[in-house]
Amino acid sequence: MPWAIALIATLGTWWWHSATKQRALPFELWLYDQRVKSALAHEKPNKSVALVQLDDDSLVRLKAQHRLTWPLPRFIYGLLVDELSARGARIIAFDFGFATPGTAEQDRMMQQLRGIAAAQGSSDEVFADAMKRHGGTVFGVKALKDHEPEKPLTLLAGAALAVGHMRGYSDAQDAAQADDVARHVDPYVVRGDGTRVWQLALVAVAPRLKLDLDHARDEPATWLHSRRLVVPKRDGGDLVVPLTDAGQIMIHWSIPLEGERRLQPPSASFAALVGPALIQRPVTEAAASSPFKDRVVFVGATTHTQGPGADRDHTPYRQSVASVGVHMNLAASFLDGRLIWTLPAGVTLSLLACMAFGISFLTWRLRVEWASFGVLLATAVYFAFTYLAYRWWQLHLPVVTPIVGAVGASYLTVLGFRLIVERSRVGRVNSLFGQVVAPDVVELLMEQRALSWDTSQKNLTVLFADIRGFTAFTDQQEIEAAREIEELQLEGPAAIECKNRYAAASLESVSLYLSTIVDAVKHHRGTLDKYIGDCVMAFYGAPVPDAQHAARAVRSAIEAQRRVHALNIERQRQNELIAQENRQRLARGEPRACLLPTLTLGISIHTGGMIVGFMGSKQHLSNYTVFGRNVNLAARIEKEARSGHIVVTQQTYEAVKSVDPKLAESMVRREEPVVARGILDQITLWDVRA
Repeated sequence: MPWAIALIATLGTWWWHSATKQRALPFELWLYDQRVKSALAHEKPNKSVALVQLDDDSLVRLKAQHRLTWPLPRFIYGLLVDELSARGARIIAFDFGFATPGTAEQDRMMQQLRGIAAAQGSSDEVFADAMKRHGGTVFGVKALKDHEPEKPLTLLAGAALAVGHMRGYSDAQDAAQADDVARHVDPYVVRGDGTRVWQLALVAVAPRLKLDLDHARDEPATWLHSRRLVVPKRDGGDLVVPLTDAGQIMIHWSIPLEGERRLQPPSASFAALVGPALIQRPVTEAAASSPFKDRVVFVGATTHTQGPGADRDHTPYRQSVASVGVHMNLAASFLDGRLIWTLPAGVTLSLLACMAFGISFLTWRLRVEWASFGVLLATAVYFAFTYLAYRWWQLHLPVVTPIVGAVGASYLTVLGFRLIVERSRVGRVNSLFGQVVAPDVVELLMEQRALSWDTSQKNLTVLFADIRGFTAFTDQQEIEAAREIEELQLEGPAAIECKNRYAAASLESVSLYLSTIVDAVKHHRGTLDKYIGDCVMAFYGAPVPDAQHAARAVRSAIEAQRRVHALNIERQRQNELIAQENRQRLARGEPRACLLPTLTLGISIHTGGMIVGFMGSKQHLSNYTVFGRNVNLAARIEKEARSGHIVVTQQTYEAVKSVDPKLAESMVRREEPVVARGILDQITLWDVRA
């Protein structure tokens, strides 16, 4: 049954996991963000990208010193390209769109600035010439969802190395998320003519990685691998980019633009770079020592209050970050080979199955408290592993569906089923053993995972305790009843009531003696087999195995004799009081109160192999009993035990001696062996003198 529950939990969790891919659970997204924050705290400074920030301070300085306002004239970007080229920047990527030509006002502004008057052509042409000289400049175009991507200005597009789309999360409006946090982007967007416009970060790293984007192919997910983008390299091999089921690239946030200073890439203020160029101050920084040398340098707005201040995204580690950070982190991921991967469907299903079956087996086999601890431990280990897998291998593992579905559902379902089974089992054990063994033995039986109903041969000890004097007592009771009827001249119902009263007193007395014996038997973990008239039959060593079964039988016999002796002393004291009361009753013509009989015990014990099991079928179990030759032998030698005595066989003596030599010393061997009816061998007996 646990395996069936595990299978159902696996399939149910798999269905739930597949459904949540269409729209991620908010708590799953929150957990992912916590992993991003945790991994970010352990990142090392990046060595492949850099940043030029068009920040609020840059706009203020450009306006105050050069009367330049947003939008900036295009020639300013040309000056920046020359400055970065002189500092050894390998690729320059503008997180700006240039879809419309510059204005005449911007051209006049360029001519008015000192040192630029001799410039030839328009502001756009100055920018285009700078890009041609550098040979490694790319810029972006806007690509809103469900809209045709903007077409870049032909002059600038021809001068640039490539053009990439700048679609961020806020532009894509990703339905797979329940919030507005930038976690993944589209690798490309398709124009109406079928051509692909690649993501800005991809076109920025393509020259350095020698990527052939024209022949890139999108491979659908299979059971063995997730959906992926395969981009051939011009020098051989492929760049494999993992994609989500929606065909997007997950952003590996390893470079914060704000907050963690030690991780921020080399950066410079836009104004600090173009300001000297505007007054034709020569570049004094050597390219060899420049922080921009051989890096992919992104140029983007990080403003808050003016200019392109709305170009910001919420990220997993910070609420508001400039969108250039998306492209910069993606580029770093491509260059460093640290892309975010997810598990393929087959591996995910195998993971869910292992968790569901493991937890089901654990819950079914262990005690509830240990199973609960194991489930909590397994949950904590998996939870920690998801953090480490993201930090070490950039592997994004699901958390909510495996823990809630595969672990939680399996645990609770198996636990509920187990409680139902246990309740039924407890009721069955209680009905079978509750009246014949001590409560602590019942508890031991409860701890056994399965009780065998099969009959078996075991080495056990059997005890017979016979109440001596019971027949004479019942005869005396009948005489007393007849005498009372005669003395009081009782007839009809009154005479019958008198006989019933004496009969009830007889039954009450023998029941008291029998219960006294049984209490001693149970106190030493014996099992009550049955009452045979005024005799108690019990055995030791089953249903719970016990290596000391022979010693326990002898101890319980000694205790039974002592309890009966104490009971007889008390009843003799009570009889003296009853005798006095009866004389008064007789004087008043009232019926006598019955005297309390004082009875004794004769006990026989034998150890040996015997058959033990339930008498009857599984559906109609009637008695857990022992039978066989050795049981018959113990019953026969009970006649050899005088009143108040205990006799054991040679086999019992040897079994006791092996586990309790001191108890064996209290036994005395009889000189002559005895012969029992139906038993061919002579029997050596020992008297217990304790």
